[in-house]
Amino acid sequence: MIALAGCGGSAALRAADAGDHDALRASLAAEGEVDAGEARAIARRVLERQIETAQGDSGRRGLDALDEGCIDDFASALGRRASTDDALGAHAARLRMDAEAAPALAYADRVEDRDDDWRAAAARSLTTRAGEVKDPDDSQVGRAGWWRRHLMLDPSTEVRRAALRAAINAADAADSAAVLEAARLDPDRRRVYSRSRRRGRWGRAKQSSP
Repeated sequence: MIALAGCGGSAALRAADAGDHDALRASLAAEGEVDAGEARAIARRVLERQIETAQGDSGRRGLDALDEGCIDDFASALGRRASTDDALGAHAARLRMDAEAAPALAYADRVEDRDDDWRAAAARSLTTRAGEVKDPDDSQVGRAGWWRRHLMLDPSTEVRRAALRAAINAADAADSAAVLEAARLDPDRRRVYSRSRRRGRWGRAKQSSP
């Protein structure tokens, strides 16, 4: 977030930081021209505010409009949106994981969440390799592999797909059987085909593992 208080920021930049569009328009009209640096700062802060306050279908479309190159630049704003416990917060969390802008296991504590969106975010964050460990007393890292494979068979399509995407990042040979079973059960043939092309990656890893 751009720090403005006491730093000599312009009225336009302060309005952008506050999310006050009426004041921003008035300030820009009063200032006339702004230099390129300030224009970039204003545009960036407006976009950050849009990410942080995204709501509903239009908000989701706005988040989806960020390409992976932009997500790195706005990872902090997405992180702040992901801190809100709602469907778009979960969506922002998944976008962060897709762009590798959040650490592995960032949302792993929600693997048993009743909300499909947050369970999908949790599944997407299970990108570490780990053994077949189910004991709840073990660490999140120790359970990541087991939960990833478990969530590949979740009743929610979005959760299953998120777990499969996490498996691509993890490249864990232990996921092979679960990936094949998830592909067999998934009704979306296009995604089954996409996954089947990746099977060689797990198969090769399995053959080369000791």
